[in-house]
Amino acid sequence: MQTTRWSDEERKNLDEAISKICSYKEDEDSETGDKNFKFKKIFVENQRIFLNSREVIFNYIEFSYDSIVSGELPIVDRTTVKEGFIIIYLANNRIYYIINKYSGAESLLRKFSGYKGKKNKIVSSMLDFSSDFFIWLIEKIYNKDNVLENSKNDEIIIKSIKGFKGNTDDFLNKVAADGETIMNIISTLSFLLESKNLNQIRIDLEYATHNNIELTLNRKKISTLSVEVKNYRGSLNSEISGDYLLKTKLILITYVELLPEIFQIYQEEKKQEFWTKEKYNTFINRVGDDLMSRIKEKMKKEID
Repeated sequence: MQTTRWSDEERKNLDEAISKICSYKEDEDSETGDKNFKFKKIFVENQRIFLNSREVIFNYIEFSYDSIVSGELPIVDRTTVKEGFIIIYLANNRIYYIINKYSGAESLLRKFSGYKGKKNKIVSSMLDFSSDFFIWLIEKIYNKDNVLENSKNDEIIIKSIKGFKGNTDDFLNKVAADGETIMNIISTLSFLLESKNLNQIRIDLEYATHNNIELTLNRKKISTLSVEVKNYRGSLNSEISGDYLLKTKLILITYVELLPEIFQIYQEEKKQEFWTKEKYNTFINRVGDDLMSRIKEKMKKEID
């Protein structure tokens, strides 16, 4: 479930923004393109949650439409049904949209919001994930420095790195905080040496009363975030009845609170020079030393 976040630079009223989307009508003159849009607002009343000491007011909109391509085949064979959702919320007097689309998300939101042909009305509001940020996360868990403390003294625990991708096009499987196998070390070292540009990482986190939050972070032209709702374990399971509300609150917690706090800790460590190019080199050297040590230990046992 890949998502992106966008901010509305003009509209400030949440109900007006919801109404604008749900009342959208497509151009009926063309026989091809995107047609038959349907929208469903899930919550009758806007919901509320407090995140980062501020109130966030939100709703959830499902939508579907037919995408029709030109051609001579019967229209049923040229039609693809597409579905999606938008989490729309108001925070700090600004409206945001979280949509489960990457390609075409901006133009779709502009169209739904009545800004068709108007640029700079809907702008990206994603954190800029970097390869260095991903390597910092890997270093944290490899060196068992995986417990982060935020300003509210809520621990953020990086439980495991379940995988990461880079420009080698390989996908490395789980690197856990308790993982010290030779294969684990070999995989980590060889991958980091070969791939100086990590572009995806999948992590398991524990945060406050949330025992497991699984995220996939992607570096693209605009970063994307995937939240594995089905793998969530925590207080929301017992507090909330209804899949829509749990899903929406979990995604909002991740976007508005959890990820910004992790990113702030990363930025602070860079500022304080706890994470530098030299620290990166030290990390790579340590992985190499660990690898040689494990190999020698293994060989000694075989000889004995």
